[in-house]
Amino acid sequence: MLSASVQVAPGTAYTIVSMGPASHLGVQVLKETMRSSPDKALVRVVQESVQQHRVTVNNGSRTLGGPLRLGSYTGYLAISPGWQA
Repeated sequence: MLSASVQVAPGTAYTIVSMGPASHLGVQVLKETMRSSPDKALVRVVQESVQQHRVTVNNGSRTLGGPLRLGSYTGYLAISPGWQA
C-alpha cells in the first residue's frame, strides 16, 4: 500500500503519478498549465507502477479512481484545496 499527502492550491490543476518498483514505489506530483475554478483544485491520477497491477486512489473516504491498471488514468476531478491524503 502506498500512502501520500499532497498540497493542492485553488485554481490549479495537477497530475499525480504512482510509479516505480515495489521497493521504491512513489508518487510524483506534476503541476499543469490549465486552471480550475478559483475555489477548487483539479487532479488526475496516472498509474505507472509496474509492480502494482491495480491501484485505487482515495481522497479521505472518496474514491478518485480505480482500480487503475498500468497505463490507465482518471479524468480531472475537482477537489477542495489544501493538504490531501
